[in-house]
Amino acid sequence: TQIAGTAAGAYDVVAVHGHVSFGAGSLEAFNLSAFSQAAGQSFIVLLSDYAFLNLSNLHYLITGLDAGLAYTIADIALGGGAHELQLNLSDASGAVPEPGSLALLAVAGGLLARFRRRLLAA
Repeated sequence: TQIAGTAAGAYDVVAVHGHVSFGAGSLEAFNLSAFSQAAGQSFIVLLSDYAFLNLSNLHYLITGLDAGLAYTIADIALGGGAHELQLNLSDASGAVPEPGSLALLAVAGGLLARFRRRLLAA
């Protein structure tokens, strides 16, 4: 699937009226090199009247993804039993917490434990 932007008609959406079942080794390929990408962009790539079957069999090949971006694939339940498969772009650099943040959480947890022990002892 060539994705050339976020506007209607810039990429294909497959709409299935019936059940969608993925066999072992199914592959969905996306080429993202034809447009300027940004975190927060989403693309509905597959619509179905029913829940997707064997979604864990589906593997993804993403080409042309800009540096610093990551992708996720989401199965979104819509009203009336329909589902959509959505490709989401996010900032890859925000996925790992900074060591300073983890140290601050550890200190705060220690202070809370100490305060609780004092309350129980009183």
